[in-house]
Amino acid sequence: MRLGIAGTKFRADTFTGFRVQPSPRRPDPFDTASRISGLSVQFKTRGEGALEPYFLWVRGGDTPDPLARAGNRDVLTPGVRAQGALPQRIDYNVEIALQRGHVVADAISAWAGRCELGWKSLGKEFGMRLGLEYNYASGDKNPADGRDGSFDDLYLAGYNKCGMVDPIAWRNIRHPAIGVEMPFTKRWTMYAGYRLLRLANVDDGLYPGGDDYVLRNPSATSAEVGSDAIVAAGYAPSDHWRLYARFGALFPGAYLRQSGYMTQLRTAYLQTNFTF
Repeated sequence: MRLGIAGTKFRADTFTGFRVQPSPRRPDPFDTASRISGLSVQFKTRGEGALEPYFLWVRGGDTPDPLARAGNRDVLTPGVRAQGALPQRIDYNVEIALQRGHVVADAISAWAGRCELGWKSLGKEFGMRLGLEYNYASGDKNPADGRDGSFDDLYLAGYNKCGMVDPIAWRNIRHPAIGVEMPFTKRWTMYAGYRLLRLANVDDGLYPGGDDYVLRNPSATSAEVGSDAIVAAGYAPSDHWRLYARFGALFPGAYLRQSGYMTQLRTAYLQTNFTF
């Protein structure tokens, strides 16, 4: 359920809902033990800028803690996001979020942030954009100390431009990135990007989203997960259809190699979207 109100300089939304459990043979049922609620207010700032404080509350049943003890969790996430333009054709997008609450008997104390700067070196009308960003999400130092420092990415959203080449969550991770987006015509756009991936805390694990690890190796001597690169093309044959082709590669770093993952991961896929 969602309710919203809008004015000339702001928009406020509040919502609540339950997680859906996928079912192959019947309509997907609601998981009434797990719900998410939130409130956000977006204020318009100069030009196309926006300032958006928000608050999210997630409650989950049958949730294990880092020591596999069963219970529930309450995760409270206040945050704020700001975007806008700076002189010299530079744009920015900044976000920071804190987390408090509990997972079973462990108190939560975590945070995450990101900062992105974009530069249209040839002018706004040409469209080419160079982007630099840095993303961070805290990790847990000790699963037995009664404090959970691993930032919870809640119910993660869809993939970003890096696509399915690295299913790594915004959790116990830090990564800088660089990307170039180039619209060649009104219909064609190309993108290329490169990221470095490093654990925030090697005593925690590497997450694909949710509470399960991809792997955990506290005996590793390096936090370097690796790096990934992607090239992508988008084509819009009409105002309703969008076609995308993407290829990416994940190159394992010392942490993955010390954990037995030696092979590069390569992914190529096609995607199409239709809007009514």
